[in-house]
Amino acid sequence: MVNQDPQPEVFNALFNNFTITANGATASQQIFTNQGHSEQVLIYAIKVNIFNTDFEEDLYRAMQLQISVGSNNIPSNPFDIGWVASSGDKILNLPVPIAVNFKQPLILTLRNMSASTGAITVAIELIGETMILKR
Repeated sequence: MVNQDPQPEVFNALFNNFTITANGATASQQIFTNQGHSEQVLIYAIKVNIFNTDFEEDLYRAMQLQISVGSNNIPSNPFDIGWVASSGDKILNLPVPIAVNFKQPLILTLRNMSASTGAITVAIELIGETMILKR
């Protein structure tokens, strides 16, 4: 329930020990927004950190992220998050916010795009807000 309108939110997804066995290995995780029926979540930015097994930054990893809201992929195609993790602030500001309505599942899917193998940890933060819909 929103205490202020809009209420700032940060949703976290931790892909701990994501084992990479081959090019194209995937892992998915659902994020629960815990919003009410008269509320909407808007996501404005994505922060990405990639670590190796010793929790040292692994900056040059070729990884793709697919964001699914309900039955739609937003954007339509997966995008590279390796360059986001290697940027200075590790944040990708979205040109248009991603809207998540009541009872729409928010699913993040990672895909390895490199030939290297091993285990890594990927921490993703979705930065946005929850607001009350005015009808």
